[in-house]
Amino acid sequence: MKRNENYKIFVGIILLFIGVSIFLSTYFNISIPIFRTLISIILILGGIFLLVGRNFFVFSNGKIKRGKDDYLVLFSSTDIDLTDLKFDGKIIVDIIFSDCKIYLKKENRYKVVVSSIMADVKSFEENIYFGSKEIHFGTDRENESVVNIMAMFSSVRVEVK
Repeated sequence: MKRNENYKIFVGIILLFIGVSIFLSTYFNISIPIFRTLISIILILGGIFLLVGRNFFVFSNGKIKRGKDDYLVLFSSTDIDLTDLKFDGKIIVDIIFSDCKIYLKKENRYKVVVSSIMADVKSFEENIYFGSKEIHFGTDRENESVVNIMAMFSSVRVEVK
């Protein structure tokens, strides 16, 4: 399955769960703790991603240089420095309930694909609060690196150095 399809499935499951919980509590007086259950699901997914080998940041503050090509930032404040990206690669950054700054090198060519759900994503003088947007940036026209950013309930800044 493609990453975008996984994203849609994940968000769809969360919305279905919230809707069913509200329906059950309204008509059948069955109470399901929505917030606790959502936090549990997010932590379980974070544990799975950690075991799979993603760069995973939870309840931490820090600055990192580029290591792997896949990042998950959860309940954190993190700076991700991708200025040493020198190839036609693909970077995936998922940010949930966090504050994150992503730094890109000014001389490189980027295709930044942003998917946002109730998040404030500022990228190259554009704000994305809900939905998806593809932004092309940089001076090198031969090599284009793809940066996929998925943000949920977060604040994200994409800046160039």
